Amino acid sequence: MFQTPRGRKILACQGCREHKQGCDRQRPRCSRCSKIGRQCVYQRQLDVVGGPIQVYESGQCALDGSSECRAPTVQYEVLRTNCQRECDNRLLRTRTRHRSPVSCARCRRLKVRCDREFPCGRCSRAGKNEECDYSHSSKTSRQSLEDTSHSGKSPWHSRFLTRSHWALLVEDIRELTMPHFVHPTASVESAEMTPAGIHRVSNFPFSDRPGRVKASRKSLLSILPDRATAEVFIQNYLDTIEQAYTVIHLSSFKSELIQFWEDPHAVNDGWLALFFAILSLGCHAYNATAHGKQDPYPGLDVQFLDASEACLKATPLMYYPEKSNIQTLYLMVIFKQLDRMSCHQTGACWPLTGLIVRLSMMLGMHVNHAGNGALSDLEIQHRKDLWMSVILLEMRQSLVSGMPLLLQVTDFPGIEPVSDDSVKTSFYKSIPLITKVLSTLNHNRNQLEHDNVLEYDLQLRKLLKDPNLSLDCQSKNYPARLLFNVFYRRLLLALHTSFAQEPRAWTQYPVSYWSTLDSCLGLLAVQRELCEQTDNKSANVRSGHLMAWFAGLFREDFFTAAMTLCHHLVKANSPLEPSVSTECFCQQQARDTIMETLVSCSGLWAREKGLSVCHREASRVMSSVIDYLRVQ
Repeated sequence: MFQTPRGRKILACQGCREHKQGCDRQRPRCSRCSKIGRQCVYQRQLDVVGGPIQVYESGQCALDGSSECRAPTVQYEVLRTNCQRECDNRLLRTRTRHRSPVSCARCRRLKVRCDREFPCGRCSRAGKNEECDYSHSSKTSRQSLEDTSHSGKSPWHSRFLTRSHWALLVEDIRELTMPHFVHPTASVESAEMTPAGIHRVSNFPFSDRPGRVKASRKSLLSILPDRATAEVFIQNYLDTIEQAYTVIHLSSFKSELIQFWEDPHAVNDGWLALFFAILSLGCHAYNATAHGKQDPYPGLDVQFLDASEACLKATPLMYYPEKSNIQTLYLMVIFKQLDRMSCHQTGACWPLTGLIVRLSMMLGMHVNHAGNGALSDLEIQHRKDLWMSVILLEMRQSLVSGMPLLLQVTDFPGIEPVSDDSVKTSFYKSIPLITKVLSTLNHNRNQLEHDNVLEYDLQLRKLLKDPNLSLDCQSKNYPARLLFNVFYRRLLLALHTSFAQEPRAWTQYPVSYWSTLDSCLGLLAVQRELCEQTDNKSANVRSGHLMAWFAGLFREDFFTAAMTLCHHLVKANSPLEPSVSTECFCQQQARDTIMETLVSCSGLWAREKGLSVCHREASRVMSSVIDYLRVQ
């Protein structure tokens, strides 16, 4: 007996079912079909090769609507049996609807109606705001990830990369000596790649999730914690990110914050977007430093960033930007870098940073506003500092993502910074040098002149020797010192990489060879200092865990340094290879020092391998290389 998709038996004839008429189910023809003179079919049409066949109770058949009837044959009976079996399977198969989910994840799981607010009413009443998530992975996103994983190639193969990117080092290590030890970092199950940082903060600030876009001002303000907790989040941000990057004008922000607490509806959408972005970073730091002694707020940091995105979309961002829009986008890039190591997010930060640069130019931040009566002196001062921070972000993002620097030396007119910070003043003076160094990374190996590289090396080392960059734990503005120390060492590493990877670089280009080793060991020493000892840190932060969280900004730098050391060790006939024919054990001591550093850093990566697939892959690659080196 045939059944509907819901399991109900089909008793009426086909004509009555199609016209939704009552059928008396008489055989061979019902009374209604006999009255109007139509064919009475008690079985549905079956699509078979050669055309649809209609089977009658009386044993007659019609092929392709032909009125010519034939007596059933043995061949026909076999065909009818097979078709009937196929039809039974087709009707019993559950039909699924492919519709875009618009309810939150919790309401979909409980199968209840959702009002699609942010957070929705059901989650708010149940006290489950952190579970009110609209980040459903789309079918298109999953399909693209599956195509990437099944192709066997990482997404970096289809993208331009400079020599500063770690993916090229991993490929070289695989091809040199141990393809069976280290596999491509893209050989990850597509089902696990989606939650690994891709759909957590996937497409900020251009995502299109229903609960975020339609959120009202009242629903956005409802996710705010009490004022005391919000002040803790803000202080976390001020103690770390704001000291490293000058994004906000502190005195102006504090006065505007007081006004906000008095009347939350008095501020505009641009300022509210910036406020939520600051809270997201502060909450992210709070959750990272809550080790059993504090109550964390899981998921609240992403909710803050979602609220920031909703407010940002309510502003005329693309054709009439405000300074607060640039600051909000700036902090979104920082959040992406800090959240977790994800290859996709790192690549996505580069075009977003380019948007920040161009919006800043639309406001005229790249030119001198002296004598402009439309802006106050305080506003001109902050715009200068903000423009320099935008330049720093663009340079760091270009270096980390392996993409070219779009700014040129001519884009930096003689704007005198007004900041009294000696660390950032030193950076302002070195902008032309850094621009030249980054521009050389776009050149091919045969286009570089080693003499120019040596000249840049001397100038960068002078910057590193500046006492203002000392990483003394009691030094003032420790996060900024840490940021520029890592940045300059990473520049040195990228500058010498091309020459240091030559077959006999230790004899042809000894400065480049040993400079890369020195830069790598310096970077990994910073990683160990920040992540291993978390008790006594800078006086500007309340705990060492906060600086360990801040070190998340440099995950790509630390991983590149580790891969560079591995590349040096796996090369045959290198000066780091132990030699049993000599009585000098200097080579063995140097190799042991590097191995000890790699082992300790591998343990640091193993701690965080549960954060994302990329963390797990980084930990696995390092462990595989170390295991290979131990048996050599």
